[in-house]
Amino acid sequence: PMFDTMAFSPPQQHRTLLQALAEPPQTQPELIIEAINECKILLTNPSWCELMGYAPNDVLGRSVSILNGPYTCRETLAALRLAMGAGQNLHVILVCYKKDREPFLMTINSSPLLDGEGKPTFCKWEMFPRPVQHDATPSNISEQQMQQQCAP
Repeated sequence: PMFDTMAFSPPQQHRTLLQALAEPPQTQPELIIEAINECKILLTNPSWCELMGYAPNDVLGRSVSILNGPYTCRETLAALRLAMGAGQNLHVILVCYKKDREPFLMTINSSPLLDGEGKPTFCKWEMFPRPVQHDATPSNISEQQMQQQCAP
């Protein structure tokens, strides 16, 4: 399957939405997470797992906070949570961490996935990595820029 899903039993309207999301092939790293509560990871695809170094069983059912580290901007995380709860799109750049704790600047396009009643139940994160370079040439993202994204 293009998406790996956790074993859980969501209500029928949610199950239909999740099945529809799992059908098209996805090559861009993506996550599907809860839009409310603990923001648990419900779906991921092989591109995301390969990029971040996780196996599906490592992340499914866990909070997206496993991607956070010392340079992850708490204000940006708060903005993501607010947008998800309000059912709004949001485009951010955030320092995320791979399983081996290597930092990455990640562009995240967060889009709400509404249930049959129009409520934001899930959220899709399209993730575009921007690897941190260890030199400060103008064409590269430097460690200093990563640290300036949001200090711990």
